[in-house]
Amino acid sequence: MFRIKLTLVFLTINLFLSSCNLVKSIPQPLPSPSSNWTVKLNKSGGIAGVQLNIEISSDGQLRAEDQRSNRIVTQTLPPQTLTKIHQLMANTSESLTGVPQSGCADCFIYDLEILTEESDYHINVDDVTIKNSNAADLITLLSNLRDGALAANP
Repeated sequence: MFRIKLTLVFLTINLFLSSCNLVKSIPQPLPSPSSNWTVKLNKSGGIAGVQLNIEISSDGQLRAEDQRSNRIVTQTLPPQTLTKIHQLMANTSESLTGVPQSGCADCFIYDLEILTEESDYHINVDDVTIKNSNAADLITLLSNLRDGALAANP
């Protein structure tokens, strides 16, 4: 009788402990950005001390900045590019606000902010942690837009 009770207690405790591992926080997608939004990306770091910024608003205005050369470029993006940014913003996970830095000394740091009428989101990753983030595609697109704007307007 004692063995049966002990076995039941053991199984109950085991069940409770194993269920703890099953409960994981599932990243929640950002709410679909409202009609007014702004997305900002700051890329900094590396051996050369890079400091590059881009800011895009829902009205299509892009502002790219290279702080080392003191260059600022503005331009208006086409609607299809804004649609792609909007889609990537909606797919970006809010849960990434706590992604730890890898400790990589020579990595670039990507500081992403998504500002909507409902709320603000901040995501910070580096060259090592970016690949595991749901923000990687948005950061890549923003980086390409920034680099293209700065290269087109020397």
